[in-house]
Amino acid sequence: MAAERALLSVRDLSGPRVDPDRLRDVSFDLPQGGLLHVHGPSGSGKTTLLRLLARLAPSASGEVWLDGAPMASFPAPEWRRRVALVFQEPSVLEATVRDELESPARLHGRTVDVEALLGSVGLDVGPERDPSRLSGGERKRLTIARSLAVDPDVVMLDEPTSSIDPERREEVHALVRRLVADGLGVLVVSHLVEDLEALPGPVLLLGAGRAVRSTTTEAFLAEAAP
Repeated sequence: MAAERALLSVRDLSGPRVDPDRLRDVSFDLPQGGLLHVHGPSGSGKTTLLRLLARLAPSASGEVWLDGAPMASFPAPEWRRRVALVFQEPSVLEATVRDELESPARLHGRTVDVEALLGSVGLDVGPERDPSRLSGGERKRLTIARSLAVDPDVVMLDEPTSSIDPERREEVHALVRRLVADGLGVLVVSHLVEDLEALPGPVLLLGAGRAVRSTTTEAFLAEAAP
């Protein structure tokens, strides 16, 4: 069977030397329609990795390719459209749910079917609803929908289920499975074992800014079991 084609490839990526949580020499491949967990304790470099991949911080060395093309060949706005970062704390910027989804699409010269997009993330709220009045889990899914409004290839989720109750957490897990099934590359950064249990797949373990090793959720959970 042919090997999966890498959608996002990272080789020997290191963060800026002035960063106290500096990332050093991290490599991995994320295939199209694939899921990768990045797991590690606080200060292990998870957030730094996301910032580097989203072009929110300069790298000191290393290479990143998207669909075979180097990061430097993309204008920054186009790269951030195709490699979307969903931050840990879901922020709302607009007065209505509709505006939250249409504004990023307009920035990239696109239109969006708001109702269809809300349905795709399992969010049953009216387009004219004030997003600041949504629950934490609803805001989390709205921010994911906002990233999907610009038609990305890769979605990076920073602690997607933190600070939400177990029922809402499963809704986010179901959404991640749907994104993978739809052919996106999904990178999940989390410190929660529950995310690994719900979303089987490869795991990149970080520690002190380095890739400690690559494993699978099954192997990691077996090792962590008492």
